[in-house]
Amino acid sequence: MIARLLTFPLILILAGIAALMMYLPAIDAGMRGFSGVGKAFAFSGTIGFALVITIGLALSGRSDQRMSDTQNLMSLLLAYVLLPVFLAIPFYSGVRNTTFLNAYFEMVSSFTTTGATLFGTPGRLVDSLHLWRALVGWGGGLLLWISASAVLAPLNLGGFEVTARGEPGQDETVLGRFERASPAKRLAQSTRVLAPVYIGLTAALWICLLVGGERAFVAAVHAMSTMATSGISSIGGLQNGTSGFAGEFAVFLFFFFSLSRLTFSSDTITSMRPGVVNDPEFRLGVVLLIGVPLILFLRHWIATLGVEDTSDWRLALRALWGAVFTVLSFLSTTGFESADWQEARDWSGLGTPGLILLGLSLVGGGVATTATT
Repeated sequence: MIARLLTFPLILILAGIAALMMYLPAIDAGMRGFSGVGKAFAFSGTIGFALVITIGLALSGRSDQRMSDTQNLMSLLLAYVLLPVFLAIPFYSGVRNTTFLNAYFEMVSSFTTTGATLFGTPGRLVDSLHLWRALVGWGGGLLLWISASAVLAPLNLGGFEVTARGEPGQDETVLGRFERASPAKRLAQSTRVLAPVYIGLTAALWICLLVGGERAFVAAVHAMSTMATSGISSIGGLQNGTSGFAGEFAVFLFFFFSLSRLTFSSDTITSMRPGVVNDPEFRLGVVLLIGVPLILFLRHWIATLGVEDTSDWRLALRALWGAVFTVLSFLSTTGFESADWQEARDWSGLGTPGLILLGLSLVGGGVATTATT
């Protein structure tokens, strides 16, 4: 059944998955009493899935059903251009008082895990719509993981052309290894390996946030947004949650998965680098994680010289933690801020060094990630 499914174009498979995912916010909206939102997602999911099945049946009679690397690459392009149109239909119907262009922008932002939003005002959207934003971002993050391993790496695209030529002869060896498997089989293998890890880590972070005292719904949204590095939140940011330091520390640990592609797949590395410690991406991330917070902390500390509460070491530690968490968050392109980040600014009276955070996002925006704003 799976082998038969993988003979269809990737864009069609993604549309079918998106249609099935629409039932989750439909069920959530029904349980919360938002019948209009629930109907929008239920109708869109049903009609969309029916269209996918119809197109699939029409394509089932093709003589050549083999999937090629070029077709997968074109499907990815179509996915980022056309699929958000389908994703925006129930969102637009659920919001009601916005334009379709705004809904399309929101879905493109979520699907690419960028996280920029036009609906950041608290109370602007009901929780079911926030759930859809988080689900789209989470699914987009998983797609980026899988496509990086199964589509971009074999073609030496999306940054892999750098590592492929990192050592003489490495690119040819690895390309030969990839050519032994068909594109469809490669896609199935990557999904079978990465999807359970991605889902399991999301569930683990959700449980950690629950233990920290966060609401189940908010914990789920933040867990999905952390794994996808989308930074999507239903309450305006992680700093507005109730899990406190425990929740921030749990999210902080999961940020490390975004520092290197070795944390999720060794098949995408085409030069010989045994272990994450020897990976230049991870080393650069650690250097920035240590150096930038120290610079920011010294900046805040110098600003407090001569102030009476300078000796309060608790404020100093909170300011340091706020800097460390926020730096790693922006380096991972997630964009969450620590609750103590505001404490650091209040402690010193200095504003946010936005240019530094923007630079961290640009440095962190690499393979399988996008830069947050």
